[in-house]
Parts: sequence; structure tokens; C-alpha cells
Amino acid sequence: MKIKTLRRIETEIDSEISFMSRRLRNLSKKADSLENAKIEGSNTIEAAQKSFMELNAAKFTIRGLVSEFNSTKGINRKTAEIAELEATKSFIEDVALSVSFAQTRESNYGSGSSHHVGLSEETEDSLRASVRGLTRKIQGLKDSCNGTNSQGDIQIPEKLLNLFKVYSLVD
Repeated sequence: MKIKTLRRIETEIDSEISFMSRRLRNLSKKADSLENAKIEGSNTIEAAQKSFMELNAAKFTIRGLVSEFNSTKGINRKTAEIAELEATKSFIEDVALSVSFAQTRESNYGSGSSHHVGLSEETEDSLRASVRGLTRKIQGLKDSCNGTNSQGDIQIPEKLLNLFKVYSLVD
């Protein structure tokens, strides 16, 4: 099964779990007696818990299978490199480029002028070029990971495939 399909199924599982949670929080059924109401409530919670356990296990099985695929294809290494490049880019954008330009200020009190440390235009241009270069590298690595993942096929255990069918996640 394609990784893209598995990611879609994972999203659908999250939606189903969220729907079940909302439905349980807003549970308002009527029963003919207090005892039957308690039994009905217990049965509803038990069924929801069973469904949640199955869906949650399926979700993390998908993540495990994709992680295993990614580690064999070098994607984990690439994502670590992406994180490093993004941290560098963030530092340059948030810290280095926030420094103002170097300037000289004349004192209003006649005591001369003062020189304030800051960037030169050349330094700012160089930093901006670095950010552009990092952005290109990051996007190239992301494209490489996406290309590998979009072409990736993972063998799905029969039990998991049957569970997908029970919850109408696949045809």
C-alpha cells in the first residue's frame, strides 16, 4: 500500500477517534429504567473503548511501518538535516537580521557623537543570501523525502487491512 494512502488512512482514523470522543461527551440516550440506563451507558463506553483501542493500535502501527520504511530509505537522516538547517535559518532570520544598521548619532548636548554597533548593508545582504540558500537546501531535502515517500510501498499485515475494511477506511 502506498505511504500516501496510509497517511490518508491515519488522518481518517484521527477523525473517527475525534468523532467518537465528541459523541461520548454528548451522550444523551433515554432508557426505560435507571438500571437499563446504567447498562446501556456501560455497554456504550465498552464498545467505544474497544473501537478506540483498535483504531489507536492501527494508527501507531501505520506510524511504525512508515518509520521503518523511512529509516531504510535514509529519510530519518534527511529530516535531521532539515531540522538543523531550519534552526540555522531561524537564528539568522530572528536574531542576526533583527540587528539594526551600524550608525553614528550626534549628541543633543554637544558632547560629540556616538557610534552604535550594527550591520553593514553588505553583511545584511550576505545574511539574506544565506537565508535564501538555506531555504533552497531545505526545500530540496523536503522534496527528496516527499518523492521517496510518495513512491514508497509498504506491505500491510492482513489483520490491519481487515481492520481498515471494518471501519470503511479502504475498499
